[in-house]
Parts: sequence; structure tokens; C-alpha cells
Amino acid sequence: PAVRVAAIRLLGFGPFDLAGEPLAGMLSPRSPLDVQAAALRSLAGFTDSRVGPILLASWDGYSPDLRREATEALLARPDRLTALLDADAPVD
Repeated sequence: PAVRVAAIRLLGFGPFDLAGEPLAGMLSPRSPLDVQAAALRSLAGFTDSRVGPILLASWDGYSPDLRREATEALLARPDRLTALLDADAPVD
């Protein structure tokens, strides 16, 4: 798992078009919590407008700590805030 987390962090330095989809897949609740957290943090580092919807799409699978981190990431950028406000389901 430590090697996976390190690799996920490296993905955060690549172009979003290459890293976005694999990182989004690691937000699944089937992934270990440390992998989910690393993927969320890597995604949060991108400025791409697709990050907000990606973070919201996996909301139901987040632990309370991951929801807090996702909320912080969503509130960090105007385009993500818009995605949060436009979300269909309420975020608690």
C-alpha cells in the first residue's frame, strides 16, 4: 500500500488528462482508505474543472474523514463550489 500511495502522489504531478481517470477510480470504497485519501489529495491539487464532479461522484463511498477532505477541496475553487451547489444529492 505504501508504494501505491507514493505512485498516486506522483500521478498528481502529471497532466490531468492522463491522471484524472485512474485517480477517480481509486476513490472507490473498494480501495483501501489510505489509497482513497491519496487519490483525493492528488485530485485536489489539479485546477481542472472536472475535479469537482469527480469528487462528488464518489461521495457515498467516503468515510467521514474523506468527506471532510473532499468538502475542503470542493470549497477551495469557485468551479468546484459551483459543482457542489449544482449537485443532485444533498451533501452532509
